[in-house]
Amino acid sequence: MYFKHLLFKSLLVIAGLCVGTSTWADDVVVPTPVYFNDFSFARNGEDGIEIVGNGQFEDDADERFGRIFHNDPKLTKAVRTNYLKLPADVLSHSGTSKEMTIGFWVNMKDAVDFFYSPLFTAYNNETKASDSTSPWPIFTCLARKVVSLNCWGYCDLSNTHNDKGTNAETSAWLDDKAWHYYTITLTSTTIKVYIDGIVENSWTVDGTTEGQVINGLFEGGAAYTHENGIKYICLGGNQSNNFNDPDPAFGFDDFTVYNVALSKEQIDQIRANKLRNATGTKVGKQDNSTEYLTATSNKITLKPGESYHYSFINYNNGST
Repeated sequence: MYFKHLLFKSLLVIAGLCVGTSTWADDVVVPTPVYFNDFSFARNGEDGIEIVGNGQFEDDADERFGRIFHNDPKLTKAVRTNYLKLPADVLSHSGTSKEMTIGFWVNMKDAVDFFYSPLFTAYNNETKASDSTSPWPIFTCLARKVVSLNCWGYCDLSNTHNDKGTNAETSAWLDDKAWHYYTITLTSTTIKVYIDGIVENSWTVDGTTEGQVINGLFEGGAAYTHENGIKYICLGGNQSNNFNDPDPAFGFDDFTVYNVALSKEQIDQIRANKLRNATGTKVGKQDNSTEYLTATSNKITLKPGESYHYSFINYNNGST
């Protein structure tokens, strides 16, 4: 199996017959995530991962993404029926830092009717298609670039607190069926939603007044074992309240959580690392010739006298 995420991250290796040297360029440092899953080795029912509904892990046509999670590939447009349930402790690492970043790649695939649909949701228990009451706590990241947050304290993320005075609400960024990088960063007083490294919505609150509380997400996540802790974590659907918005048939990759709020520069670095990946077993040489570095199993073969850029991703934590 080729390295799914063999990144061109500026590790310059001058390969000799028996000796090599390496230097790091000035890439932006991205912290180690507290949770990372690129689905390369994901198995339903293992490591806290559960496919709810008819989603599946599959190989994407774009080999930079490799094995992905495809939600509702049958296009049932069901409600609170199809999503990927993630480990209960995914959001448990920000109790002290009071900061969080969630990032993942998303592709529209063949989804329809998803303007109001969620990309990601978190509750304290399962919601069901028949539910007629609002679950609590609620943390919902919606396809139209807005957020709902009522976790051990409510935060009104309406136009009132938007830094531009108006929420930007559109799902058109997904319409080209290309892969896009969604990121949400949170602190005690700020929330920002990025699409492909660009801030699309940002809100600033005082952090303490009713309707301006974000810290409850960090506290509820850290207390996930509590009766009202945030522990039912869903990628790809499971709309909150009794809203009848379908679980979207999106593709997802590289679901990642940090216990810090990443900067724009760090988000851009993550995107650059991914998008400059080679495909298959090939890692492009500096001279772009037809000769390539090859990856077979866990071994790399370097051609003597040639120069290569490469680095490796640690599947345990996503660091490079």
